[in-house]
Amino acid sequence: MIKKVGILNYNSGNIRSIASAINYIGYETVMLNQKSDFKDIDYVILPGVGAFGNCVKKLKKSFIYNLLKKNELKRPLLGICVGFQLLFNRSDESPNQNGLSIFKEKFSKFPNSKNFKIPHVGWNEVKFKKNCNYFKKGYSYDFYFDHSYFLKNSKFSLCKSKHSVEFTSVVQRNNILACQFHPEKSQKNGLEFLKYFFNYYG
Repeated sequence: MIKKVGILNYNSGNIRSIASAINYIGYETVMLNQKSDFKDIDYVILPGVGAFGNCVKKLKKSFIYNLLKKNELKRPLLGICVGFQLLFNRSDESPNQNGLSIFKEKFSKFPNSKNFKIPHVGWNEVKFKKNCNYFKKGYSYDFYFDHSYFLKNSKFSLCKSKHSVEFTSVVQRNNILACQFHPEKSQKNGLEFLKYFFNYYG
């Protein structure tokens, strides 16, 4: 049986590209627009594009907000880009707006530097702290980023990257995997990362 992947549609994410990548590796995608769409879903994708505070406001209007806030999805969850940031407590981008606070750390803006542009856009290395199927511990792989705010560190860090400063680019805890980069834009490595998510949570 083909497993179903629900992509949360709250008008803040590149959901078509994400759906295309997931379909390409053999999974069915369903757009989660209302509670009835949630039936028989095996995995959930939380995308996000834009400002942290604006995404929080839109997310609060969605049917799934309270389930996310309480971490009661009872399904594996993949957060992507701002969808990754929303899982945390706060961001300097929108200091008066709280995230889901599943993780307690906050995001900071990259420091000004002559040698490193802000926002951080383009390909960058992601170094894995353990073996993850295709990805090997201690090795770096290129992924596509587009962000101005970063997570300095987390005790749930799975991967690190560097753009003027070192930052956490992937976290994993219990049913949650989340990444700062865009796997749907990262070609082979992005597809392998999606496979890791689906295979790990089986």
